[in-house]
Amino acid sequence: MSAILTLTLFGCGQEFQSYQFTKERFTKQSGVAIIDFRRKGVTLDLIKFANADGSRYKILDDSGYYRHAYHIDLSFIDSLWLGDTDPYVLLMEPGFYAFNNMSFTEDYGSFSTIYYTAAATTLINQSVDSFIARHGAFYVPPGETVYIGDIGIGYKLGAFQFGHVYNDDKISDFLKKKYPPLVDKVRRGEYFAGGAEYYYKDIINMTN
Repeated sequence: MSAILTLTLFGCGQEFQSYQFTKERFTKQSGVAIIDFRRKGVTLDLIKFANADGSRYKILDDSGYYRHAYHIDLSFIDSLWLGDTDPYVLLMEPGFYAFNNMSFTEDYGSFSTIYYTAAATTLINQSVDSFIARHGAFYVPPGETVYIGDIGIGYKLGAFQFGHVYNDDKISDFLKKKYPPLVDKVRRGEYFAGGAEYYYKDIINMTN
């Protein structure tokens, strides 16, 4: 376990890691991922499924809980909210992460519909050399700051839909105001769309 501490308890026995960024906690044994979630009112988990070198990481413990996960909660912001929220600056243990346990509420005038994903067993398909994420994934290299992008989340024809774009100017302006030490460190990180196969070696080589 890195210097990132397990601090937050959530749900029935599930522990989530603290992702609070400070300059003092950012070391070569940690990484920073910057993500802007364009869907408001959403909750989701970021689940570690492989180590930074691509070796397999045991996702669940013996009790069936995630061994290493982060929880994002924008449920307090109404899904009709038209204003901007700040991107998430996540201090994370290096490795590969997948999106899971998403939910959001769609408002239709006088009624609402809640959408949510299935159980963790459908999170990822892995081999020794590659992975296929069900809903999307990303990689956090050790000691680096990566902008994963702006993630849009929707629901159509019985399945979650993900949109992904980069908005470099917006992130640069945001970091100058809120996190000046990261302005000269940040670079684009890769987003891996769900349903496609990706090879660990290729990803790691691209980041070196």
